[in-house]
This record gives sequence, structure tokens and C-alpha cells, in this order.
Amino acid sequence: MPAASNIHKIGQAANFVWGLPNDVNITTYGRVQSFRSNRTSDKEQLKDGEGNTDGVIYYDKRREGSLEAILPTAAIPSLEIANNVTINGDRYYIEGFEKNWVAGGWAKVTLTLNSYDGVASGSST
Repeated sequence: MPAASNIHKIGQAANFVWGLPNDVNITTYGRVQSFRSNRTSDKEQLKDGEGNTDGVIYYDKRREGSLEAILPTAAIPSLEIANNVTINGDRYYIEGFEKNWVAGGWAKVTLTLNSYDGVASGSST
């Protein structure tokens, strides 16, 4: 997010968030351009004798997300599946990544992230 002295919110703009919060800007993978996260789970519906749902089980609760960053010229990050990233206090595991170099644009990396409630933070083998 730009320094407070560099932006001025006028009128109703003062009631809305502009840019990325500071705690999203991790430097491990470059300068973060966007981050999204959602909460989800798998579910199984319980049907009655007429096919109507009268119960639901939610399981395998998790956070899923993606992060896009532009890459620095020095120390392009080494990416690997199952590496972890902490964003806004939440630990995610990299489940996929894409590097994107284009003429006339920034070199970028996009990470596909997941954090499973049932996996202890920092556990790996």
C-alpha cells in the first residue's frame, strides 16, 4: 500500500480500503501485486426418502488462495510444491505455481495456495 503521505482519500473514498495491506506484502517471492483467499470445505448432503436434503456434513475445511508477484532481477525465487508461505498470519502450502515472462511487461509468478485445518502448521516430511 502506498505510504499514507502519498495518497489522499476524498469523500466516500475514506470509507474503503485501497491497495494491499502491509501484511500481504511478503518479499520471498517478489513484490505482491494481488492476493485472494477464500474459505471452503467438502460437503456431503443427507437425503431423506424423497430426495430432499435434511442434513449436511462439512469436512476437510481449508483456506484456498492465489498470490501474484512481480519478480526481482536479483534472486529469482526457487519455487517448489509443498513449500510454505505465511500471509497475514496464515500459513499456506504451495500447491502449484506458474512463471510468466512477457515482452513489454513484468516477469511474474502466480502461486496456488492451500491451508488445511487438519494439517499442523509447519508439518512436513
